[in-house]
Amino acid sequence: LTFVAFVAGISILGATSLDHFVSVVGALCGLPLAFIFPAVCHMQLTAPPRSCSAAIDLALVLFGTLITVVVGTMSLATWGKT
Repeated sequence: LTFVAFVAGISILGATSLDHFVSVVGALCGLPLAFIFPAVCHMQLTAPPRSCSAAIDLALVLFGTLITVVVGTMSLATWGKT
């Protein structure tokens, strides 16, 4: 019940500023889905440790984490501004 109330509150706040709400959802869901999860899956399934492929996967995870934090912060920082 608490989770439902939380989601309802977020949707009410998001309804007033749909563009910012979509931006935050994209930053927190879309960017990890595009950069972090595929690299982690590849690293766990096929990349041998200490290989060039594992280093590239790690770089993608770090890049995805950085860009998620930056875009999420920028989205939240500009929420009240028009």
